[in-house]
Amino acid sequence: MKLSVVVLTLNEAERVGRCLRSLAPLVPNVSLVLLDSFSTDATISQAETAWQEIGGRPQNAVFLRRPWKGFAEARNASLDWVRAPWVLWLDADEWLSPELASELAALPERPGAELPVAYRIPRQSYFLARAIRHGGWFPDRKARLLQSGRGEWKKGPKGADVHEDLVAASWGLLRGTIEHEPFRDVQEQIDTNRRYSALLAEGFAAELRSQGRSAPSCLYASLRVLWKFFENYVWKLGFLDGVPGLRIAWGSAQSLGWRYARTRELLAEVKP
Repeated sequence: MKLSVVVLTLNEAERVGRCLRSLAPLVPNVSLVLLDSFSTDATISQAETAWQEIGGRPQNAVFLRRPWKGFAEARNASLDWVRAPWVLWLDADEWLSPELASELAALPERPGAELPVAYRIPRQSYFLARAIRHGGWFPDRKARLLQSGRGEWKKGPKGADVHEDLVAASWGLLRGTIEHEPFRDVQEQIDTNRRYSALLAEGFAAELRSQGRSAPSCLYASLRVLWKFFENYVWKLGFLDGVPGLRIAWGSAQSLGWRYARTRELLAEVKP
């Protein structure tokens, strides 16, 4: 098989090497497209070093720097640089499991009409040195593999630039996992949740504004936040993941609270 792997980066010097080294079983049939949003650390040099270490051919790697315009836009733009029949998207905090690498290596070089256009891949996340198996975090199937030129990315819920999704005509499911370390510590979890909740609030506020509706009441928001914690920690068995499961459930509920608060702020702003 021939596969192009697209990796989006911004100041990921610590993690991009792990991501690229997981591609070693696919060499020499893998090419790399790395889209970097002007990192100020050693992301590019670390990526180049890792690519050389696994025997990647220089002519099969493209390192691009471009302004950040959102996840969906970046993933769609990357297709201009893909030349292989298959394309796989990874984030710098992700890497291939050996099982997934074997599945990808077995894909036919020229996909036929009998195969799905795109595939979803289970994702195994780790937090505080523990594999998270509950609380809605697993199997967390992600749309990441596509027959080149046969799909496109769209923005996330309510037009938010987060939780983007791939649109394709037919779907399959792989068994191997994408391994994922979303947060290195609790502080990064808080920072990421704040950033994502703000992005989701923008889409939610725009929708409410277009419909002439006001923000949800404080009572409604409070009840939703409480339910979110209960849902992830109890209903989805997050408590079985110990302290990390508790931290995840609390963070999810806290993020939802921030989203409602930011939505109210945006709707209260007076437009000139």
